[in-house]
Amino acid sequence: MSNVVIYYKMSHLQKTEEVIEEIKKNIEKIDKNILNVHIDHYNESENFNILTGYDLNSVDYLYINTNLEDDFEIQLINELARAFHFKIVYF
Repeated sequence: MSNVVIYYKMSHLQKTEEVIEEIKKNIEKIDKNILNVHIDHYNESENFNILTGYDLNSVDYLYINTNLEDDFEIQLINELARAFHFKIVYF
């Protein structure tokens, strides 16, 4: 079974409860082993930093929402995907 890490960056006015419900719905659709879920509030990157320090060798897919707006974060995620051979799936 494939291993998945989920990263979600909240939009400006999004409520935590909404995010959790959205992630739950997506997890139900994913027929893979969920290793971790990382959620950052708008304009924060604490969990993004944790994710980038995570052992990504065992990750097959990174599921990420489309609210990433920071060019550095986008470039870093793409470089990590190349280096650790995982695929990025946007939801």
